[in-house]
Amino acid sequence: MRLTNNLYLLSGGNYSGGDYNALGNVYAFKTEEGLILVDCGLPDVSLPIINNTLEYYNLKKKITHVIITHAHVDHCGNAAYFQNMGAKVIVGEGDVDYLCKAGGFNLFGDTCYEQGTYHIFPAFTPDIIIDKDKELTINRIIFQFILIPGHTMGSMAVLTNFEGKRILFTGDSIYPMGINCEKIDLGWRGDPKYDNNAFLSSLKKLSDTVECDMVLPGHGNLCVRNGTTVVRRAAKEAFHQLRF
Repeated sequence: MRLTNNLYLLSGGNYSGGDYNALGNVYAFKTEEGLILVDCGLPDVSLPIINNTLEYYNLKKKITHVIITHAHVDHCGNAAYFQNMGAKVIVGEGDVDYLCKAGGFNLFGDTCYEQGTYHIFPAFTPDIIIDKDKELTINRIIFQFILIPGHTMGSMAVLTNFEGKRILFTGDSIYPMGINCEKIDLGWRGDPKYDNNAFLSSLKKLSDTVECDMVLPGHGNLCVRNGTTVVRRAAKEAFHQLRF
């Protein structure tokens, strides 16, 4: 799906062929230097969909970077594959220990098993680790990386102003729902390191500091207008639903 002139949804939606019942959304920025992916889907399952979409839109450019919003299998499952093809992989510092390199928990040799879940994916070592909120320019696009621990401790939101739109990628911290994104789902909270207080603080941080036109989540509906309203609604819903 083409979202702007040079921003695409490559994969996403429901998947009924396995225990993990949803494909993560995978996005691609087209630049002169190559493609920048935001998340990269489930291993094996998402990859043919990604490749078919790239072919359909004639996006036959090198993938230069893969931004991982958080280290769950449906978002980073193909990171090792794209890294082996030459892409640089960007990950939040709090999730590095999930990636099963340099002493990470590893039951399966060259694969990663996230202890306490069924998240299994090929291990990789990130090229760029985000250890604080910062801006990076990638292929002449300025990305603002915002650490939002909670869903995982390395979860990140990514904000950019691209082709006249302020676009916020929220990973699994905010899912807009409904035809007009009038409802909010606050995502899966089964990660062994899920931190409720950190999650609430992260959503408040986004609500207080971010203004955006579009909210592009890790699953489900894409909010292509009134993004700031959606973010503030999410923070309010979280406060009422999750505050102990």
